[in-house]
Amino acid sequence: MFRPYLHYISLFYGIAVLSSQGGILMAWKFLKVLKIEQERCCEVILFTEADSYKVHALRDTGNCLTDPLSGEGVHVLDCNFYHQVMKEAMEFRYIPYRSVHGSGIMKIFRIRKMCVEINEKEWIESPLIGVSESPISGEEDYQLILNCKVQML
Repeated sequence: MFRPYLHYISLFYGIAVLSSQGGILMAWKFLKVLKIEQERCCEVILFTEADSYKVHALRDTGNCLTDPLSGEGVHVLDCNFYHQVMKEAMEFRYIPYRSVHGSGIMKIFRIRKMCVEINEKEWIESPLIGVSESPISGEEDYQLILNCKVQML
């Protein structure tokens, strides 16, 4: 009775098995991409003279901005975060910068210390922080872009 339909039933099971393997493969690739994105982000605590601020940071090998006077790397802070959260007066200097969006002049300031939590806590004494001219994360996933020199920690 089922003999005429066995061909269609086996075809159905074959498609189900192949699609489930494809689905598993797609899910695996998605999870790998998600893991890579999570590894690029970390927690950072900025310590100023008056307060401390916990931010989400992006580990970006493309940020090689350095201060021309000291040669130190500059970490870039989101302008919205700076203006809305950090209310204390800072002593600024200005440095030139060039990015994929153009070039300009960025104001920078020095904070007391910074704690970067990548695999373990790494302390950076008196780092330079630059304030971006525009938001650095469209979805506000992170508020700080770490300098490429931090990648070696």
